[in-house]
Amino acid sequence: MSVSYSSISPQLHERYHNKAIQIFVESQNPQLSPFVAQMEIKPGNDMEDNFGNGYVIPVTTNRGGAVSNTFTTSRAKSIGSGTGHAATNDKWVVTCTTKHATAHWEREALLSASKSEEKLYDVMKNEIDARLGKMKHRLAIDLFESGYGRAATITATPTATPHTVIVSASTINRFEVGDDLVAAATVTGALRSATELTVTGIDTDTYTLTLSASPLALSWASGDTLFFLGDHTSATLTAPVGLQGYLPDAAPTATLFGIVRNGIPATAGLRVNCASYDTLQALLQGAQRCTLTGAVPKEAYCSVQDFMSMALDKDRVKIMDFEVGKFNIGFTGAKVLAPGGSVNLFPEMLMEQGRYYMGDFKSEHAPFVIHTDDLINVDDFTGSELKDVDNATTYEMRWYARLAVAFPGPGKFLVGYGIPA
Repeated sequence: MSVSYSSISPQLHERYHNKAIQIFVESQNPQLSPFVAQMEIKPGNDMEDNFGNGYVIPVTTNRGGAVSNTFTTSRAKSIGSGTGHAATNDKWVVTCTTKHATAHWEREALLSASKSEEKLYDVMKNEIDARLGKMKHRLAIDLFESGYGRAATITATPTATPHTVIVSASTINRFEVGDDLVAAATVTGALRSATELTVTGIDTDTYTLTLSASPLALSWASGDTLFFLGDHTSATLTAPVGLQGYLPDAAPTATLFGIVRNGIPATAGLRVNCASYDTLQALLQGAQRCTLTGAVPKEAYCSVQDFMSMALDKDRVKIMDFEVGKFNIGFTGAKVLAPGGSVNLFPEMLMEQGRYYMGDFKSEHAPFVIHTDDLINVDDFTGSELKDVDNATTYEMRWYARLAVAFPGPGKFLVGYGIPA
């Protein structure tokens, strides 16, 4: 006797509703990202809501200047109204963006699997897991980007025969066959064309993507930014703002989430140009900068390539195994003795070569993920989570995640950029 969806629905609910965070972080390729593994994930109900316009994250930009060896000077500053008479408090009003994932089944496939609950459950679970794994992969990319949906940069002139583009060695792993791509001249610019090109092949040795049609016909060029289809709308934030948004290589001049950052280290963060250093020297320079400004350099994250070049220096670097996050996922890292104490350095497979981020990522100042409703939600507003597709013999299940990255204290963290390859 055939079984129906209702017979396995409780198992799917148990897996995807009650254990969503654990599955998302621990089960879906747990070694993907130590940064994802250690990030705190908070439900939106725990955060102050700015009347539906975003989540309020307080930040103190300076502590005031009413301190002096002379009482009258201290008091005069304190009772004044000029800059620095008291601590300056502000707030990020962080808005969420939504990622969607759709799982799709042919009717014949479900009928073939419906001879037992176990088979039907496996067929549906495998498809859902694939979508959630891809969603985690895309979110992990977003966590290192600036919120505009960037996937990579074209590093050489595209070709028409064959249809190819080349990206960097550290971003080729962001793509899979079947991904649909669009391009723009800059990360906040308008698309070259609304027409997408599909990835039909990947050469991980030459960092080449083979595409479904000519990129030259769409005016794609060397230096253009690649985006996944649907993830970019010019200068609109379409993805969670990641580390490069909060801690850009160049000192920021524009506001972010209502916060002025120009010339204010507490909101602009720290940075060091590492063009003259190898990886280890760059880390030491960053640790020194953090220590001198009162930040605590506890952890750092860099690309796999930068980590490997540093790991060859066995006299100064100790490679170790670490357990990261509340699920104690194991990662290989390095312990580097630096100003301010030892720094645990982790290689990130989705970070670009030439850059690292440093700070105390377990502190109250560290970035964390905010989500609304559940971390991962199935679209069952009408009471049906498995939906019939109109005019087709197929079914689908729609998943979404409404997420934001909040960063209470960028001024306690540093980006090192420009490390030579």
